[in-house]
Amino acid sequence: MSVTITHDQFILDGNYRTAVLKLAANPAKILARTILGKLTNDGAISVGAAVADGAGEAGANTGTGTCTKDATTPALANAMIGSYRVVVTRAYVVEGTVAGAYAVYDPTGNLIGEGTIGDTWATQIKFVLAEAGETKFIVGDAFLLTVAQASASGELVAWDPTATDGSEEAYAILAEDAEISVAAQYKSVFITGLFNAETAVVGAGVDVDNAFDTLREKGIILIHQADTNRNTAVTE
Repeated sequence: MSVTITHDQFILDGNYRTAVLKLAANPAKILARTILGKLTNDGAISVGAAVADGAGEAGANTGTGTCTKDATTPALANAMIGSYRVVVTRAYVVEGTVAGAYAVYDPTGNLIGEGTIGDTWATQIKFVLAEAGETKFIVGDAFLLTVAQASASGELVAWDPTATDGSEEAYAILAEDAEISVAAQYKSVFITGLFNAETAVVGAGVDVDNAFDTLREKGIILIHQADTNRNTAVTE
């Protein structure tokens, strides 16, 4: 069986399905036929206050030093979800002579670096470990800083292969225009069917071919107009 595609035709047969799904708020109009991605990793990242994790009872530390997360950007690029452990590895000796030191371990237990007490740490997470009071840190005093992520919204946005929030994977195709909206809105989208790749809408510089395999797995088939080398069932 062959399929004849005209220039403006998008739906290539009647065997398609739509669903009404939630689009994220959009600052610009999104056109019908736009390939969409789903936000599966867009939950807000937060860092909890440091919790003592030393050798004392219930994780208490011997020293009275503090670990304070950055007030503005405690989670930096590549921060992992889970608990980072900050461990004192060299105790304070004499003021102005030998500063204390610490090591930082990521949530998988891997050492990601060492720092000097009093300096700002800014790799994956951002904090300051500081001496306080008469009792200085001792080796083994430690803190946990836990990075958490809120649940994903699951909303749909224009497909962006360079994103990292889940929308880098093609998910569906918008079936109707979505006007500018400051809040999420429900719109009809194609979830299965046979469609003309030539008239699908993607962002500037994005190659529609990169959505083919992922959409095919979801039951959406895109084919090129008169692309008989790859789609032998297609005729002009």
